[in-house]
Amino acid sequence: MANGPPVLFVMAILSAGFFTGAWVVLSEVFPYDLLVSADKTLRTWVESRRRPDAFLATARFVNVAPESVAERRIEFLAAEALADPVLFSGGPGRFTEYCPGSAGCLAVEYAGRGEVVHAYPYHPDEIEQAAIVSLPYEHLPGFSFEKDARIFRMSRYSNGDLLVTFLFKDNFPWGGGVARIGRDGRPIWYRRDYSHHEPTVTNHEIAMVPGQRRPRASPGPPPARPACRAGCPSGWIAKTRIWIS
Repeated sequence: MANGPPVLFVMAILSAGFFTGAWVVLSEVFPYDLLVSADKTLRTWVESRRRPDAFLATARFVNVAPESVAERRIEFLAAEALADPVLFSGGPGRFTEYCPGSAGCLAVEYAGRGEVVHAYPYHPDEIEQAAIVSLPYEHLPGFSFEKDARIFRMSRYSNGDLLVTFLFKDNFPWGGGVARIGRDGRPIWYRRDYSHHEPTVTNHEIAMVPGQRRPRASPGPPPARPACRAGCPSGWIAKTRIWIS
């Protein structure tokens, strides 16, 4: 009996914590958003550690001396030259011989038989600072644009500028936004707005970019939320399309 009051006190504390937690989840009041963010961040971290890197799973490595890599970037196999130039995406430490004094080349344009036509220096710090739209992301600790932003796809404007999309590593959402980059590699603007994948510049110079939209949670669970969460353990996203003039 001497232990009765302490045990009852502990049980009362646990019960109060349980019912308070249930009320926070059902009512979506503070600190509900913090708990959801922590849960998604943890799930993203665990998922990224369990799943092998897609590139490493499919890549094949060859024994090429580092000093000869720049001379063997392209091996032309076709009998005739390509009619149009081809853009190769770069990134930190890539194509450094064409873009001295920068983090590497954002992109390199090759002519029909593999000759370099133009190189776009990569300035990740300037791109990040040029944001005209900056939506909230849930990053893992240690995230940096220079290290974790992946140059994904690009499309060319008539004057040679590039429309570039980025993907973010280890965060939510993973769409890293879209930027217009001048021929000198300097950003004209950058939208940190969940855009991703295939950008398109139309004949009328209109930029079309797939994007993501994170809707606000309304009171009560939306009918589609459980299904979305089942297919996306780190959160739920409603997809849309954005237009940029």
